[in-house]
Amino acid sequence: MAIAHVKTDKLTVICRAGVILVLAISCTIPFITLVFPYGTKGYFFLDKLMTGRLYYQDVLWSYYHPSFLGMNIPQAGLGGTNGVVMNYFYVDSSITRLLFLGGILFFILLIFTWSKFILFLTKNKIYLFALVMLVIWINGFIEDSMVDPTTDVFICFLLINNRKSFETYIDLSNASAYNG
Repeated sequence: MAIAHVKTDKLTVICRAGVILVLAISCTIPFITLVFPYGTKGYFFLDKLMTGRLYYQDVLWSYYHPSFLGMNIPQAGLGGTNGVVMNYFYVDSSITRLLFLGGILFFILLIFTWSKFILFLTKNKIYLFALVMLVIWINGFIEDSMVDPTTDVFICFLLINNRKSFETYIDLSNASAYNG
C-alpha cells in the first residue's frame, strides 16, 4: 500500500505511536544486557534478533558505566572489511554508543531532538520524511549509523531549521516542485 493512499489521521497516529515506541525502546536498548545477562535464554533470543551484536555491549557494561558527559572508550573495529583485527572491540548499537561515549546529557539531548523533529514533521503533515527518520532511528538500535556523521546523511536535518525548504519542495500546490 502506497503512503499516498493512507488517510492522514492514520499516518498521524502511526508517526506519533512510532515515536513513543521507538523512544521507549531507545531508553531500554543500552540496558538490555543488564536485564538479560549473558547465558540466559532471553539473552540468546535477543542476540539472535539483533544479529549477534549483544556480546560486546555486555563486555562494555563489564568494564564501563555511563557518565554524565561521556568518556573515551577505545574501540577497534573492522571498518567494513572481513579482515582480522587484534583486540577487536566495537559496540554496533548507536543508541548504546551515544550513551557511553557521548554521555547521559548528550544521549537525552539527541533522543529528545529526534523525537521533537519527527513530531514536527508529523504536525506539518510531512509523513514520508517522518517515517524515514523513524526507520533511521530504528536502524540505530543495531548499527552504528546514527553516531557517524559521515554515514548518516540525515543528521543535518536535525541541526537546521528546514521549514522553508519543506514548504518549497513538499507543498503540492507549488507547480515548480514538479517541473524541476
